Amino acid sequence: MPVEFLSDDQVSHYGRFAAAPTPGELEQFFRLDAQALTTARSKRAPANRLGWAVQWGCVRMLGVFPTEDLSVVPDAVIRFVAEQLDVEAGEFIAYGARRQNRYEHAWEIRDVCGYREFSAAEAEVRAFVAARVWASLEGPRALFDRAVVWLVDNRVLLPGITTLTRLVAEVRAAENAALYRRLEEAVPDELRRSMRDLLKVPEGKRVSELERLRTPPMRVFGAAMTAALERAKDVGGLGAHLVGTSVVPAARMAGLARYGMGSKAPTLRDLEESRKTATLLATVRHLESTSVDDALDLLDVLMASRLLPRAGRVGKEEKLKALPKLKRAAGRVAKAVGALLETAPATDTGELVSVVDAWAAIEKAVPREKLAEALAVIAEVVPDEEGDEDAEWRAALATRYSTVRGFIRLLVDVVDFGAVEAGAPVLKALKQLPHLIGRKKLAAGEVEGDLVTGSCRRLVFFAPGAEPGCADKAAYSFCVLEHLHRALRRRDVYARAGDRWGDPRAKLLAGDRWESAQPTVLTALGLEAEPAAHLAELASALHGAYHQVVAGLPTNTAVSVKDGKLALDRLGPAAEPRLMPAFRQLANEMLSKVDFPELLLEVAELTGMTSAFTHISGADPSMEEFELSVCALLLSEACNVGLTPVVKPNVPALTRGRLVQVDQGYLRAETISAANGMLIEAQRGIDVVRAWGGGLVASADGVRFTVPVQSLHAGYSPRYFGLRHKGATWLNVVNDQVMGLGGVVVPGTLRDSLFILDALLGRDGGPKPQTVITDTASYSDIVFGLFAIWPGLRLPAGALRVAARRRHRLGHPAVGPPGDRRPASKGYEHSLISASSELELGWHTEDAFSPHCADWVGLFSLRNSAEVPNLFAPAQQPEGRAVHDWRRDEQLAGAAPVLPAGRGVAGRSGAGQDERQRLLLACHCGPSCTG
Repeated sequence: MPVEFLSDDQVSHYGRFAAAPTPGELEQFFRLDAQALTTARSKRAPANRLGWAVQWGCVRMLGVFPTEDLSVVPDAVIRFVAEQLDVEAGEFIAYGARRQNRYEHAWEIRDVCGYREFSAAEAEVRAFVAARVWASLEGPRALFDRAVVWLVDNRVLLPGITTLTRLVAEVRAAENAALYRRLEEAVPDELRRSMRDLLKVPEGKRVSELERLRTPPMRVFGAAMTAALERAKDVGGLGAHLVGTSVVPAARMAGLARYGMGSKAPTLRDLEESRKTATLLATVRHLESTSVDDALDLLDVLMASRLLPRAGRVGKEEKLKALPKLKRAAGRVAKAVGALLETAPATDTGELVSVVDAWAAIEKAVPREKLAEALAVIAEVVPDEEGDEDAEWRAALATRYSTVRGFIRLLVDVVDFGAVEAGAPVLKALKQLPHLIGRKKLAAGEVEGDLVTGSCRRLVFFAPGAEPGCADKAAYSFCVLEHLHRALRRRDVYARAGDRWGDPRAKLLAGDRWESAQPTVLTALGLEAEPAAHLAELASALHGAYHQVVAGLPTNTAVSVKDGKLALDRLGPAAEPRLMPAFRQLANEMLSKVDFPELLLEVAELTGMTSAFTHISGADPSMEEFELSVCALLLSEACNVGLTPVVKPNVPALTRGRLVQVDQGYLRAETISAANGMLIEAQRGIDVVRAWGGGLVASADGVRFTVPVQSLHAGYSPRYFGLRHKGATWLNVVNDQVMGLGGVVVPGTLRDSLFILDALLGRDGGPKPQTVITDTASYSDIVFGLFAIWPGLRLPAGALRVAARRRHRLGHPAVGPPGDRRPASKGYEHSLISASSELELGWHTEDAFSPHCADWVGLFSLRNSAEVPNLFAPAQQPEGRAVHDWRRDEQLAGAAPVLPAGRGVAGRSGAGQDERQRLLLACHCGPSCTG
C-alpha cells in the first residue's frame, strides 16, 4: 500500500528521532527507574548494559527498538544514559558487534515492560481511529500521527509504515461511508429529491438553486430585505430541520456543510449518492440558520444605517428650518410677557388691575392674533411634557413606511422569534402587527400602548389628519420595529433558528451539567462560587486607585483638571538615543533586499505553514508545487493586486485555473488562522525575538480600510472613508514579539471595545497575554469589568482621550501596537493597498495588511526595509508626534490604579520597540551602552 497521503517528514520521522531529544524528553523517556537500573546492571559487559538501557528508552519514546541501525541514536541520548550507569559513552560502539544480543535485549524489554505486538492490538487501534474519524474532522495525516501516539502511549510496538497507513485509510473510508449511509437513511424520499433539484440550473437562470440560496444579501434596501426573508423561507420550506441528526457529531455536520457551501454544484452532483445526500442535508441545515441570521443582519443594517440615520438627518433639517420661525414666535411671546410684567398689579388708589387692562397692555406690544400664532408655533415645535426631542426624526421616519411595509408580514411568518421576560411585550406587539396594518383603520385600543411612549404617542395617537380614536399605522409600525431593533441587539428578543441572532442563554450550562462543571470553570477563572469577596477586592482596588490619583495630582505638572475634566499636557517628540541613527543606518546596510515572493517562499519553507491549508473536504493537499500556488494567492490578497500579476501560464502551479482551484478549496479563514499559528510558533523560536519579550504583553488596535464591493458589514464614515465610500475595521492583536496573534473584522467603524475580547480569545496561537494595551477606542465599562475578572489579564487603556473617560475608571495609559506609525498627511486611509503604494504601505501597520489574517506580511519588513517601515527602519515621524508615546505613563505617574495581585503589570505600547532598540545598541557597542 503506498503512503501517498503522508508528508515527507512523516515518512522520514516514523519510528526515528526527528531531532536530538530535549532535556525534558530525556528526563521523561530515558531516566532509568529502579527496575530498569537493576536489569541493565545485571548485564556483564558495559556495552550490553548501555545498549540495553538505550533500547529501553528508545521504545518508550519511539515505539520501536533500534535493533537494525544503532547510528540513528543521538549522542545526547547515549551520554545521558551512560552517566546513569557509570560507563563510558564510547562503549555503545561495541554494542553493535553481536546482532543477536540486540534482538534478545529487545525481546526481554518487550516482555518485562508489557509491550505488545501490533497484531495483538490491531482491533483496539482500529476502534481508536474509527472513534476519531466519527467525532472529528481530522485528515489522514493527523489520524496517522494520532495513531502513532496512541500506539506509543499504550505500549504497542509500531508496525511497518505501510501497515499503519493502510489501516488508517481503510478505517477512515469505512467510517465516512457509514456516516454517509446513516444520514442518507434518515432523509425522506421527498426531501432527497428536493435537495438534488437544488443542483439543477432552472430554465432562464444562470446559476443553480443551491448557488442562489448560498448567496447572502449584499445590498441594503427594503426589497433586499424581502428577498432575504424569501430566501430563508425557501430554505426552511425544504424541511431539513425535521431530519434527526443527533447521532452525528456536530463537527462532522459542520465539515459536510463547509464542503457543501464551498463546492460548485457540478462537483456535488458527481459525488457518490450517499455522500451527496449527506452533504446536501448538512448544507441545507446550515443554511437554515445562516439565512435567518443574514436576514436579521440586513434588518439591523437597514434600521441602523438607512432608516434611523436618514430620518435623523431629516429631523435635524426640520429643526433647523423651524428655528427662524420659533425664534420669531418666542420673541413675540417674550414681548407679551414683558408687557405683562411691566404692568403694575394695582393702581395708585389700590384698585387691582383687571384682565381687560392687562390684555390691553399686552396687545399694545403684540396683537392678540400674532400672539396666538406664536403660541401655536411653539406648541408645534417644542415637545410637551410627555414628549421628547425625537419628534422630528420620528415623523420623518414614518414617511418611509413603504420601505418596511412589504416585509413585516414575512418577517413574522418566516423568523421564529422567542423572547425573555423583558422582550415579551415587544414580541407580542410584533406578532400582532401584520394583522393590524392590514386593516383600513387601526383602533387606538388595539395597539400595545406600553410601547408607545414619548414623541411616539403624538405621532401614533394624534397624527395630523387622523380620525379620533384611531392610530397611525406607519408611526406604530416603526415604533414596534424600533423596539424590536433594540431588543434584538440586547437579545431580549432572539431567533430560535438563528446562530448569531439566537438565544445566547440556550448554550449555557444549567442544572446538573452546570453543577458538575462549576468547580472546573471556577478554578480555571480563579473565582469563588460567591462573588461577594471578589467584588469587595475590586472595590478596594478602585478605592485605592482614586486615593492614589488624588494624592499625585498636586505635584504632577503634566496633569490638570479643567472644567471638571482630567487633561494631560501635549507630548512633544521624544529624543532618540544618540547612537540610534548610526546603528539604524548600519542595520539597513546589512539587510539584503528581496522581492515579496522570494521572501514569502523562504518563510513558507522555513515554517512549513502551507501544510495548514487543507481542502474543504478535510483532505490534505496532494498537488505538485502546492506551496508555490498558496504563496502566490497569499501574496495577491495581501497586496490587493488580484491574480493577474502572479499568473504564469507556462508554470503549472501558477496557471489561473490552478490558482482559482486552490483559492476555492484551500484558502479560508480557519486555514489562514492555522498557518498564522505556525508563524507565531516559528517566531517564538528565534533567539533575538525572545530578547524582545516573552509574548505576554499584547497591543490591540484597529485599522480602517475601504470595502469596494457590496457588503452588509461595511459602513459609512466620512472621517475614514470619505463621503461616497464604505468600509470596515480590522482589529488586530500584536504581542511584544512583533507577531499578529489574530484579529476580527469589525463591521463599519463600531467601537473596538465590542470585539476586543473576541480577538483575544480567538487568537491564532501564542501564549495568552497577561497585559493588553489599547487606546481608548477599545475601552468600555463592561469590557474593563470582564478583563478585571479574567484570570491573569489586565487592560490598561491609552490616555489619548482621558477627559472622555468615566469617573469610575482611570486606566494606566499606553497607545497602539508597536510599529503603528502613520504619515502626517491625511487621505491615505481611504485607499486600497497596491503594489506601488509606498505611502499607503507606510500607513498600514505591519500586523494589519489585509482583511485576512495575513500577519506574515510583517516579516517582509525585515527584508524590504526601504519600502515598509519596521523595527529596524521606522517610518519618518511627523513633526510633533512622539516616538515613544508611552511617556504618557510618566505624565500620569501616580494616577495608575493598583490592581489585585496576580492581575499582571502595566505595560507600554512602545515597550517592545524600546526593548528592541536597547538590544540593538547593546549588540553594537556592548551591554553598558545607554545611547
